Amino acid sequence: MNLERITQPIETENTEERELKLAERLMGIQVYFADSRYNKRPGENESRYSDFSDALNKNTPLITRILTRYSDSVRDDKDRNEKSKSFAVSLNNKINKIYRETADREKRDELITQYLFDTYSRIKKEEPNEIERRMDEDTTIGVIKIEPSAHEDTLMEQAGFNPEDEFLSIHFPSFYENGSERSLLVELDDSFKKLAEIIPREYPEAQAVIGKSWLLSLPAAERLGFKKVITLESHFNGNGLWSQFIDQNGNISKHRFEEFIKTGKPPYEVSLGYIPIEEFLSRYLPTEKKGEIILKEIDPKWNREDTQKLEEYTEKIHQLREDFENFVNDKSMSAEAFIQKYPAVVEVMTKAGCYGDLLKIMNEARDKGYRIEEIGRRMPLENSRLEKAYQEYRDGLKSKKYRDRKVFIK
Repeated sequence: MNLERITQPIETENTEERELKLAERLMGIQVYFADSRYNKRPGENESRYSDFSDALNKNTPLITRILTRYSDSVRDDKDRNEKSKSFAVSLNNKINKIYRETADREKRDELITQYLFDTYSRIKKEEPNEIERRMDEDTTIGVIKIEPSAHEDTLMEQAGFNPEDEFLSIHFPSFYENGSERSLLVELDDSFKKLAEIIPREYPEAQAVIGKSWLLSLPAAERLGFKKVITLESHFNGNGLWSQFIDQNGNISKHRFEEFIKTGKPPYEVSLGYIPIEEFLSRYLPTEKKGEIILKEIDPKWNREDTQKLEEYTEKIHQLREDFENFVNDKSMSAEAFIQKYPAVVEVMTKAGCYGDLLKIMNEARDKGYRIEEIGRRMPLENSRLEKAYQEYRDGLKSKKYRDRKVFIK
């Protein structure tokens, strides 16, 4: 990998072309870094990694991103696990083959980067609309993205929050993504003002706005109102680290990256920071919108047990879906005998008032040989009733969790 070439300014006025070139270059420096970590250090008898794909996976998010993207592109739930495992083996084998067969480091890093970039792009193109919907469910507000109901239980307890509190997690853009002649701080300020107007209406249960970013290690974080909870341990395979090597012009900073290679320490650590929701509203809500507003707080009478069971249900229902084909093929087993293996599913469906409907659907599906993914299409009315009952139960639990909280925003 030629660092001189990869850190040269990207010369194009086409926004889409610039983004593609930058994405490839960002992949390139990650491959370069993994290669520098893979090589044995003085005094070491052998590498700390089983092969180069192992070094790449432990020092960058590249392989994880590609595997996640591929898994989401598989339409058939039944085949997803096997196809994903097979794809992962193929991906790792190809990476290691290129590494073994290319002696020249600069050439092999370029070949591996190109292979990863082409693979990611191909997956993305196969089902662009579907994958984008699955991969980008965050809400965009100005230059930020928000992810509601993000839990950071243990870490946020250090700041005095309840383990059951919910937060509004924001994702910061890179400097180059600003797309404006105004500074990023000005753009963030405007985005936060828009978010402040939305919170009382759509996210009244949020107790704080939180974020994980290297930007929160900068002095500017305090100017935006963020309090730092903790500096997180640097995980090179996390997405939040690598964008700091992009300068404000949308190019790779050679100096910053070379220092990182030399020291093994990124220019900025990734930090977790927060702004309590009332402080956020006081700072960013437009003057004419301030005054008495209604937010939410956890009701002291709320029973955590039902919500825990619902979380367990979400986990077990995936396992049930994977095992459903065994049930369809075993004509001697009743639906009730099969589902008893999943007590959390039985309890939630019973409390939702649709346990009997679930058994009927399962028996009919088995009698007609339907696979789990065919039920919604072949039994739309029955499936719709089941989903409606479950959703009403889930919504009901959430409504019991909170009570209104009047606050006065000055």
